[in-house]
Amino acid sequence: MPSNHEGGETVSSRLQLQDVFSKWRLWHILLLAVVLRVSFAFALFWLHDFDVRAFWQGDTGSYVDTALNLWQHGSFSRGPDLPPYTHRVPGYPIFLIPGVMIGSPELYAVGVQTLLSVLLVWVMYHLGLRVVKDRATSLLACFLYATSVLSIIYSNSVMSETLFSVLLLICLYSLIHYMDTKDLRFACGAFAILLVATYVRPIPYYFYPLLLLVLIIFQIRQNVS
Repeated sequence: MPSNHEGGETVSSRLQLQDVFSKWRLWHILLLAVVLRVSFAFALFWLHDFDVRAFWQGDTGSYVDTALNLWQHGSFSRGPDLPPYTHRVPGYPIFLIPGVMIGSPELYAVGVQTLLSVLLVWVMYHLGLRVVKDRATSLLACFLYATSVLSIIYSNSVMSETLFSVLLLICLYSLIHYMDTKDLRFACGAFAILLVATYVRPIPYYFYPLLLLVLIIFQIRQNVS
């Protein structure tokens, strides 16, 4: 059992947190997220003599090649005469096709992923409000993500992490919204978004049984209550 002293420290910490973020607004953190990501992109671009390969990581070549071949030849492979590229799911290369069409999948990816990263901050805030029911805690979570070095790097890399993270968080938000409203459309939406996320990264294959189990347990508890 926690002591009164420990309980007092917890209350004091929460009050300090609320005091720190009492004057903050969500748009402050959204603006901070944009400034950090755009500044990092310009610095990276400048340090690499304005070469778009500044935004490449280890797997970027396979994404760009498959996107280019999808657009030019309609086949999911790394070249017109090569077999289907089964090492990747096609979601992220399809996402890159508009960038291929305008001639720069790298700049397109960085621009759109910066917006998606900011969208993720917005969704995280509203998800926090639904889960913890505390504005200060929700803003703190947004601030930590907005200033996370990894999130800044990934939003400025031609990689699937940012797109996948946004889809996964929206899926979770839809699930929580279903539990709050009992609107079955949001449960169906959660499954649909998870399906799209599976085409970006295959790991959600293992999430479907868990998501179904959560919905079954939730429905049973609702019927019992």
